[in-house]
Amino acid sequence: MKIGYLKFCMQMELDFTNARVGNIEGRATLFKAIIDAGWDLTLYSQVTQHDEQLLSGQKDIANNYGIDNRWIRSIHYKPDKMIDTDTDLLMVENGPDNWMFRTRYGKQPFIRRCAEAMGSYSGLVFILGIHPDVPFPLDKLAYCDVPYHNKLNCYRKGTGSDPDHSWASYEEICLDKKLIFFNQAYNQEKYLDNFDRKRQGYRKHNVKFERLPILYGRWLLPEYIRDDPFKEGYKLQFVYLGYPRYREKDYRYWLFDQPFKVDSWGPWHKKANLAFNQEASEHGTSVRPFLPAQVMCTDVYWQANLSFGLISKKLQECGWVTHRTLETIHSGCILLGIEGVEGIDDYLDNDFQMSNRKELKHMVGDILNMSYKTQKRIWESQFEKIKKYDGNHMLKYLMKIYRRESWT
Repeated sequence: MKIGYLKFCMQMELDFTNARVGNIEGRATLFKAIIDAGWDLTLYSQVTQHDEQLLSGQKDIANNYGIDNRWIRSIHYKPDKMIDTDTDLLMVENGPDNWMFRTRYGKQPFIRRCAEAMGSYSGLVFILGIHPDVPFPLDKLAYCDVPYHNKLNCYRKGTGSDPDHSWASYEEICLDKKLIFFNQAYNQEKYLDNFDRKRQGYRKHNVKFERLPILYGRWLLPEYIRDDPFKEGYKLQFVYLGYPRYREKDYRYWLFDQPFKVDSWGPWHKKANLAFNQEASEHGTSVRPFLPAQVMCTDVYWQANLSFGLISKKLQECGWVTHRTLETIHSGCILLGIEGVEGIDDYLDNDFQMSNRKELKHMVGDILNMSYKTQKRIWESQFEKIKKYDGNHMLKYLMKIYRRESWT
């Protein structure tokens, strides 16, 4: 099996111990599963300079966390080449639809790099909707009135922007290809209600979605966490890692003025979040900036007794569950969630889904007062429920759809 992989916009990260941007845990888990299956994986999008040095052998793949990165050396890397003609399946990971981000190869906009690479390929394409708020802009790419190759196109000429001008062309995105769209929502109608904007045009073009499972490879955990996942004694009672923006109302409701100590990490110190940063600090929350690398999140969870799956109202309606759900539990932290989020039952028993802040208050108090052995039994039950959602599970799921779509 020969698989090609593109990222629509912005560069990719491979090394979990050095990565800072979202979806590294899902991407790395999937890539390692592809390599472990003995298949061929070629990246046609730019990775970070750090990851380029790992791919080329300029940097040692060993790290201080005891995480096995040898799989990285088996990846083929062609960030400035077209898709190999014998590629069986092309995957495209969504990202911000921003014309300003440019590659190191000829300073070409990432969007144009993705469009040209897609244009060189004929066959099955999986569009992976990893990020809910930046869905793949199908209409803007393939169906605008003025395609990119038209001499009047403003993006081609560098004369600004226009909603009726395209970043690509129908031929590049759709011709001789079968596009299969995925996202992580359990409720696709609600997802389209909230995120199908003019640039996407999913309902307009009758796009049907497959649900993309979440995944997390246990091998991503630092060795000391794998060896002792639910240690006795905690430095932190209750943690939340994630964005405060657009979740302020929910954060206030669930976490302000609770009797337990709340520690939060995220972009609290960005200008847009400063006012809420101050407000949260005045209501019992210790707020801290983003951690320098994603792997450090696992250590925070490992040091904490409990965490909370706080997501925006839109994502609750969609039933959008993230990789962080799995990472929290894998890292040795008991997870509590919000009742009524569609799909959450697949990962979290009803006993740990909270219907209101009073219930959260009592549940946290009860768990904090339990013995270590009782707490460990709770964590073990949560781990047993989610441990199957790894790279092999994802690969089997994607290949089932690949076989189905290849034969129709």
